[in-house]
Amino acid sequence: MEDLAADLAFGIMALRDRAERQRVEPLLAQREHEYRTLAENSPDVIVRYDREGRRIYVNQQFERVNHISAKEWLARRLSAIHRADTDGGRIYGELMAAMASGSVAKIDLSWTKDGRPICWFVRVVPESTPTQK
Repeated sequence: MEDLAADLAFGIMALRDRAERQRVEPLLAQREHEYRTLAENSPDVIVRYDREGRRIYVNQQFERVNHISAKEWLARRLSAIHRADTDGGRIYGELMAAMASGSVAKIDLSWTKDGRPICWFVRVVPESTPTQK
């Protein structure tokens, strides 16, 4: 009898979890669509890094301004993009420090594309997690 009760309890919990998932998934999809629309239509360049400093997203404005495809930018290492006479290590260090601190930071960036210098003044805004304030 205890086994049957346990099986029934498990089945009820599974049904509740499934119903909750079905209720929440459309809301999550809607939110994702809203935020993607904002990012893709922003007049600002948006580049997203993960916590290890790897680039994981650029918006369409980045591609338009830099004439670099998202695929090309995301596939290249930071050191491969920065000119040899720039301090790529400093930039990477500043980026990682800003992300670790949770503080907004400003960083100057420069690199070349097809022999043409590209310079940026960047504001780094670390993402927060629910446990961070």
